[in-house]
Amino acid sequence: MIIPIILRSVQIIFAAVSLGLAVGVLTSINDFSNWDSVYKPTQLTYAAFCGGFGIFAGLVGFVAIFFDKLDGIVTWVIDGLAALFFLAGGIAVAVAMKGVTCTDYTKEYCYTDDNDRPECQKLPYGDKLQGWCQMIEADAAFLFLAFIVCVGVFGLSFAMHRKGRSSKLGV
Repeated sequence: MIIPIILRSVQIIFAAVSLGLAVGVLTSINDFSNWDSVYKPTQLTYAAFCGGFGIFAGLVGFVAIFFDKLDGIVTWVIDGLAALFFLAGGIAVAVAMKGVTCTDYTKEYCYTDDNDRPECQKLPYGDKLQGWCQMIEADAAFLFLAFIVCVGVFGLSFAMHRKGRSSKLGV
């Protein structure tokens, strides 16, 4: 009975971290009203949805550990959806971050102006950009980790039910 509790706790924690990271970046970006027309972070809003749904799935599974009527097909469907959502969210965020490195936002960029004089400047809001970038990368990682946990819980529960034993996994 301890393994299901640990797995569900990890699922809820990963989902909560994903939700928190996505909402943190979204609220910070919304502070810059002039960015709204340039950057619509739909991948992050979807990642926030995934985190919220993952928390819901984890809580339903946690309750199903103690109430047999929820154990089985109900939690399989919910966890299957959560796994698909997490995978799609992780892929969407990773594709959106393709080719982006989070290390070059605070250094100076130099170029020559029209009079062949060198000019150097930093990106505006470079520190914020670097922080957001790192949070988005972490969000993608937690989406994939939550996917792995959902698949593991689902697979273990399904295997135990096939053997005719009650899984008590709440999946």
